[in-house]
This record gives sequence, C-alpha cells and structure tokens, in this order.
Amino acid sequence: MKNFLIFIIGMFSGAVLTIAFVFFVGAVAASDSPEEDMTFFEQPKECLSYNDFEVMQTIGDNYALAYEQEMTNYTTIENEYVNTELLVLITNDNGETYYDNQLIKMPKGKCAKQVGLYKYNSKGGYGKTVPIVKIMD
Repeated sequence: MKNFLIFIIGMFSGAVLTIAFVFFVGAVAASDSPEEDMTFFEQPKECLSYNDFEVMQTIGDNYALAYEQEMTNYTTIENEYVNTELLVLITNDNGETYYDNQLIKMPKGKCAKQVGLYKYNSKGGYGKTVPIVKIMD
C-alpha cells in the first residue's frame, strides 16, 4: 500500500510539473511577439524617405528592419545603392512577405511615412528605437 501511495504522489507531482512547464513555455513564446514593443501613432507623421529600402532582418510575418538605400552613380555604366544610416521597421497590411536582403522599391508618388516607434535589443544587448514606417501616398 505504501508503494502504491508513493507511486500516485509521484504521478500527480509529474503531471503538475509538466503542466507548469507547458504554461511557462507558452508564456515565453507569447512574449516574443514584436507587437508588444511597438507604439503606433493616431495619425501618420511626415514622409521620412522617398528612397528604396533593403531588408536587413525580417520580424514576424509583416515586418522588416530595413536600411534606406541611396542610389549613387560611381560609374557611367552602372548605378549602385549605398546604405544610409536610416534604419526603419517597415510594416504592410497587404499580406506581402519580406525576406533578408530584399530590395523594396518605392513606388512613384509614394513615400515611407512614420506611423510609430519600435523598441528592441540589438544582438550586442543595446536598446534601440527605430521609426515604424508604412509606404503610403
């Protein structure tokens, strides 16, 4: 009888620990959502750029950290792009997906308007804040 009681207590303890572990893993996974670190404005601000952007890193399904690209003409044969210091988080609502090193062309008549701020920690552990932009008229 004593061995059976020890077995039941062990089974119960194992079940409780397993459930607690699943809740902990679920809470950590939910906190990795990029939306938690975003602040959106009520109205879009001014245009930050009319230039193209190159994706540095994708974040979630609809977001990408991207550097503004400036076209330079080093030779008469080929135009080249150069990263500026402007790093933004680009968002979209049309379901388009982004990938690393993708060049996002700015359509004529549109610009990257600031719609919010994104705070994150870089790989070096430094806190960063970048504008969230959306390509708009």
